[in-house]
Order: sequence, then structure tokens, then C-alpha cells
Amino acid sequence: MKIPGMIKPCPLRVSTILLLFGLICQATLAADESDNSELEFDISALHKTRFEVLDNQFRAGLNGSDQLLTLFTSLRGEVKYKNTSIVAELIDARGYFADEGSFLTSAFVNTLEPVQAYIQHRVPLESDGEFDVQFGRFTMDIGSRRLVGRNVFRTTVNAFAGIRSNWKSSNGDVFTAFYTLPQERLPGDLDSLLDNDFEFDDQDFDQQLWGLFYQSKQLISGLTTEAYVFGLHESDDASERETRNRQLITPGVRLLKAPQVGQWDFEIEGGIQFGQQRATNAPTDRDDLDTLAGFVHAESGYTFGGPIETRVSLEFEYASGDDDPTDGNFDNFDGLFGPIRGDLGPTNLYTLIPRTNLISPGLRVELNTGKRWDAMVGWRAAFLAASRSPFGNTGVVDLSGESSRYAGQQLEFRARYWLWQDRVRFETGAAFFFQGDFFDTAPNVNGEGDPAYYYSDLHFYF
Repeated sequence: MKIPGMIKPCPLRVSTILLLFGLICQATLAADESDNSELEFDISALHKTRFEVLDNQFRAGLNGSDQLLTLFTSLRGEVKYKNTSIVAELIDARGYFADEGSFLTSAFVNTLEPVQAYIQHRVPLESDGEFDVQFGRFTMDIGSRRLVGRNVFRTTVNAFAGIRSNWKSSNGDVFTAFYTLPQERLPGDLDSLLDNDFEFDDQDFDQQLWGLFYQSKQLISGLTTEAYVFGLHESDDASERETRNRQLITPGVRLLKAPQVGQWDFEIEGGIQFGQQRATNAPTDRDDLDTLAGFVHAESGYTFGGPIETRVSLEFEYASGDDDPTDGNFDNFDGLFGPIRGDLGPTNLYTLIPRTNLISPGLRVELNTGKRWDAMVGWRAAFLAASRSPFGNTGVVDLSGESSRYAGQQLEFRARYWLWQDRVRFETGAAFFFQGDFFDTAPNVNGEGDPAYYYSDLHFYF
């Protein structure tokens, strides 16, 4: 199956254009003194300090334990004049106490980066709702965020440069269309990351992400219905980066009955993925393999009222794997730019179970007082969907397929408490993975034993 690549315009420095455009627009607005009463300005900030520890490294080729202190700061400003807004956000993410044997990537460190710099214009529609369009670099949360979303737990965030439009009808229907160039976080080498070196992130037309999304609360009474399609197109650039040359189309649907006290709720989402990609991003890998993959998320829960509101839910996750590495196909589902924390456990140093090659039933209990604290306890079992593909982010694989598909069980918890309401919040949590039969016989297991992950955060909101 061949999907034609996208058109490649001249690769300009998009970040430079956006900066100049923003400065020109801001200067124009500031010069219009006669309308200062309609000029609004908002600024906010967030600082997060986290210390995390991973005992019993699970990744093939690594061993021992890992520890990391991360400092994340975000400063966001918005200038609004009538129906036009200019938004800028600067983040600074740094990591300390890692070493040469650490699993440290650009997911942890991104020093002094303007992750958002865009202009947005809203157009009220006399007949039906509102339309807006934004241009620049921005973050996105699309639907459930399982395939495209802004990271909340991970130290760094996904950002995109391009154009996005939204239409919202008077009855609440939403339609979103976007065409973007995903941000490439820089630097990417271990030595630079250990030193928290500074380098502006970049984006170019060698990687393009587009999407169409529709949401309705009217189509089925009492339910939220969503439909979407995302396209990812990338190609190698030997002077900059090697990729898996993904040419993927991912359509999907979601049906949701939101949780309410004293009622059952449910959610089901599924998608298929087709196109071509390579099995690895190695420079020597030049085989474009056909892809036909898919994923399903399903859950149902009940919320009990009282002083401590409690929701108990059953969950199920499926994401396809590649059954036969020699058949000319590559059927591991690709989670695109979706955060996994909400469903599959902590990320950062942990990030053990991504949305690929997975069959996983689970149980979750969430407690919420509605005031100062909330907590969550979750359990899930994990099986390989395809016995000849690696499990999760471990890199552990049995190409013969003779090892058990039972990978193990994960137990996690999280608790959050407002030390100062809406200003200072403390969060702590842990995840434990009890390895199953797969780790007893797979040939490249590092033998470190059951992984255990702990973290504590302090969040400051300004």
C-alpha cells in the first residue's frame, strides 16, 4: 500500500517568522491608544519540581537504578484585542542527578523553549456558533488526547507549528481541522542533555501531521460522539535525523457517557491505522513495510456519592503488534503524539507500557473530596498482542515467539493535596511492575528483577 508523500515547500525557519509576526502584531495593537479599553492582557506561570527514582531498570541493555530531579517552569502570556489574541508560552525543563548510564532523552530536558507563539482570530457567526483560526506554534488536545495531546505528567510537552481552525455550533457541535509540523526537541544527544545545554527546537516539512476531528453531543442523546482521522507523513534527512519513514493514516471513533454521581458511565474508543513504515529508524533500514494496525480502549465505571466521591471502573486496552517480522508487514500500532499517563501509568523515567503490542485488562479506583485532595489506585495485567514483537518500552523480545505472552501485572497509585488552594499542590505516586513468564524466558532480559518507580512533585501556580 502506497500513500503519496506531502508537498515539501521551502524549509523556512518557522519559529523566526512567528516571532517577527508576533512582535509586529503586538506593536500594532499597542499603538492603537484610542481603543486601549478593549485591550486585555493575561499572564500566568507554573513551576514544578519533581524527584523520581526507578529501581531495577527494565530496559534491555541497561541496568541498575535511575534517579532524576527535574525542574519545569512555564510562563504564558496573552494579549487580546477584540476578537484577536496573541499567545506566547516559554518553558524551561532541566534535569539533574542523571549519569552516563541513565535513560535520559529530550522528553526530560528542553531548555528555554518557546513552545507556543501564535495568533488566533475568532469570528462570531450570526447564523450558527463561532469560528476561529490560529496560526503559529501551539500545543493541542484533540478529543481523548490518546493520539494527539499536550503532555501533563511528562516534563516536556508536544508542540506543533502550523494552522488550526475550530468551528463550534450553537448546539455544542465542534469541528477541528489542522495542518502542522511537529516540533523536534533539541538537543538530542546524551552529553548535551546531561549538561542541560540550550538549543532552539526545530520543525520542518520532513515531518507533517494533519487531522480532522468532529464531536457532537446531539447525535445520540446523553452521549458524546467523536470521529476523527489523523495523517502522519515523514521522511529521512540524513543531515538532521533518521526516521521510520512513517506514512500513516489513522481514522477512529469514540463514544462517551461522562461519569456522574449515582450513575454508570462508559467509554469506548477505537481506531485503525494503515499505510507504510519501517521497522526501525536505523540508517541501514530502507525497507518500507505495509501497515495495518489498530487499537481499542474500553471502560465502564460507577460513581458513588458521599463525603468522598468514589468511582470504580473496569478498563481494557488493546493495541496491535507485529505477528511476523519476516512477512513484509509491520503491524505495531503507533500512538502518534498521544500521552499515555491517563490510561497506562506514569511516564518520564518509567514509561513502561505504551499503546502498542498490548492486551491489558485493568481495574481503577478514584477518590475525590472535591476540595483539597484526591487519590487513585490502579491495577492492570499486561499481555503481548504479538509474541514476536518487543513488549512495551522494555526492548525485550523473543523473535522465535516461543516465550509466554504474559508480561506481568502493574500496580500504581497517586495522591494529590492542595497545601494552598489553587496555588501550591503536592503530588506523590508509585508504580510497581511484577514481571510475568515472558521475562523468565525472553533471551535479552537484563535480569534486574521487578521494576519499582517512585515520584514526588511540588506544583506552584501563579
